[in-house]
Amino acid sequence: MEDLKFKISKSTQEVYSKAGGAKVVKFETAEVSVDELTSIVRRYNFSMSKWYSGQKVAGRFIPDENQTGIGHCSNDSFAEMYGIVLDIDENYTLEQAKFDFAHYVGVVFTSTSHQVKKKTGNGVVDACDRFRIFLPFEPDEYITDKQFAREISKAALTRWSFADQSCFDPARKYYPTTVAEGQEDKFEFFVLGGDEYLSVRELNKYVREGNPLDTETADKKITKTMKISNDKVPRFALDDKVQEESKAWITIRDLSERKYETNIFCLFCDDINSESRSAVFYPKNWRGVPSLFCQHCKSVGDGHNGNGIFYLNDSEAYYLISQRTGNLAFLDKNTNKLFFGSYDRFKDEYHIDQKDFTTIKNALKNHYMPNPEIFPEVRYELIPDSDQIINLEEGYVNSYVAPPLLKQPVPEGKGQTIPPTINRVISHMLTEPQMREHFINWLAWIVQTRSKVRTTFLLQGVQGIGKNLFYDLVIKKIFGVHYCTEVHQNKFLSRFNSFMTTNVWVLVNEAEINFSTKNELSSKLKPFITDEWVEAEAKGVDSKPTKNHCNTLFFSNKRNAVYLETSDRRFNVCDYVEDPIYKTDWWPGLGIENKINSEIEDFVYYLKQYKADSGRANTTLDNAAKQDLISISKTNADQFFEALKNSDYIWFEESLVDDSSFGAPGMMELKEIVQQMTKDKKIGRDNLSKLYSNICQKKQTPTTFTRTCTQFGIKVQSVRVQGLVTKGYKFI
Repeated sequence: MEDLKFKISKSTQEVYSKAGGAKVVKFETAEVSVDELTSIVRRYNFSMSKWYSGQKVAGRFIPDENQTGIGHCSNDSFAEMYGIVLDIDENYTLEQAKFDFAHYVGVVFTSTSHQVKKKTGNGVVDACDRFRIFLPFEPDEYITDKQFAREISKAALTRWSFADQSCFDPARKYYPTTVAEGQEDKFEFFVLGGDEYLSVRELNKYVREGNPLDTETADKKITKTMKISNDKVPRFALDDKVQEESKAWITIRDLSERKYETNIFCLFCDDINSESRSAVFYPKNWRGVPSLFCQHCKSVGDGHNGNGIFYLNDSEAYYLISQRTGNLAFLDKNTNKLFFGSYDRFKDEYHIDQKDFTTIKNALKNHYMPNPEIFPEVRYELIPDSDQIINLEEGYVNSYVAPPLLKQPVPEGKGQTIPPTINRVISHMLTEPQMREHFINWLAWIVQTRSKVRTTFLLQGVQGIGKNLFYDLVIKKIFGVHYCTEVHQNKFLSRFNSFMTTNVWVLVNEAEINFSTKNELSSKLKPFITDEWVEAEAKGVDSKPTKNHCNTLFFSNKRNAVYLETSDRRFNVCDYVEDPIYKTDWWPGLGIENKINSEIEDFVYYLKQYKADSGRANTTLDNAAKQDLISISKTNADQFFEALKNSDYIWFEESLVDDSSFGAPGMMELKEIVQQMTKDKKIGRDNLSKLYSNICQKKQTPTTFTRTCTQFGIKVQSVRVQGLVTKGYKFI
């Protein structure tokens, strides 16, 4: 042990009291023997940190270009740390220390207050062992990074929580062990007999946030009496002001925005010793809550659990944790329901679940959040074009949590072409090249803007052409499975249509014209496809206008999938596909899902870079398939009055039915009526009604037929037919 050396910093002048030592800030570094160290710790301020020489200018440390070797003690001028000093004030004895640290290289020596009664603001603390443990690092583990030095110092305090928890920052200096005049000198100094240097790598395992006395385990072990006591422990607020060690005043709010701990003067301490630095402010502890630790308050049993710890009040702590973690309990103004949002480890995504006032308490405890006095009231609504989930300032929580695919930028060189398997699926569903390109532009515009378009696509064909495969493996993966739903067309005939308020994609499957409900269904589908706002109603909730974010696809195995008017501007109709996709030469069988999954990311990159055209995305293509469907959509009455308007005499000849039901005359008389109508370019109402009864298989009275003509835009008026004036129609 004669060769044992310690690298330390010592003040450039002797110190005779704690008050005098506080003003000494100049230090020099030296490698000292045990005998020299014994003398230094009694006559000088000392530390196991080294500081650069320099000057403070406008509060900022400027190091000397040529270092003098005389360092200025401050956090800003930190240069190197050689080991750890543990400051023991209570609850741990010298004998315990000799045994517990016997295997280490180091020394133990008593401090000025060893076995001396300490006066405090509210009484006297009994005499006890008070001492310091000096533990050096191996030279190759000396620390030169200030933040890492702070973390390792804290890690030592976490490992040995009986030590003074305020002794963690790189600017920490220790006062010498002095003796007041008239008091007995009780100084003890002994060398630990071990050969193991304190390991930085080992301490690194103990790095954590907050004060080590502030733990979940301690909370679980507290007694009923302690809980009652904790309820009376004061809390601080963000706008409270405290003094830093420089005596400058600062708000708790400003301290909370720092990423490091700060030595302050305690808010709650009755210790009148103005030179004490026993209080530490932690911007966040393991719960994410700001806290304050005071060594003196701990010594007298004050603070949470009697550990000298004080917290931010629950309401402000709740909001701070929400901002930092994204966890949030809130009341939806739209429904008066309570929700809780947090990251779901099982689903590997942010998720928002409905709660009640009982289960919300459990959710808050599970996420180590305080229970606020009131929950924030916000609008919980779908905002697909925003990545921000929570915005309390603007009063909303976004129910749309965009999948990573939609949010991530396109890496250079990615997404140059449509991936092969996805391209084959799209090409099989949309056989017409022009329609296929129109579809890609439409989908790209939706991906890029995350907004609603005023048009839709009808994909039709036999079962198994890949429609549902594309929706399940592509659309849902891109936009989120929770925001893509599937409904039958009859769902639009129901009063309850709240599915519109929670989804961004709706697949209308098995679409087919039902002529008995076609007008009602059409009147519901039109606003759903095109309008920005729709009336939405849920069971037990009144109907109200709701923002419509839904884009739509229609799938059908029928050739008469939807009812289209001649002037339709909503539907792109794809050619009917006759062959199932699984009969193609390239079909990979059960491997199709893996192939698409491996390509979906690159497909999104392609869509994000595609030069999408808004005008094309919001207009429809007029093709043969659409005209066929428009024709199928027409009833006999539609076609009857359309032919009348178009003076299509041949249509009437070809549409006559050899059936005298419904009061219609025989074929000979009907043909004569058509011939005379063709010749005169006009027809009496009664004869027109006879043609209608035959072709449309429906008999009507003259008054009812006149009303039907009016409904279809045909004006019945007085005309002269074969010399007689009668009610009829004159062709244009």
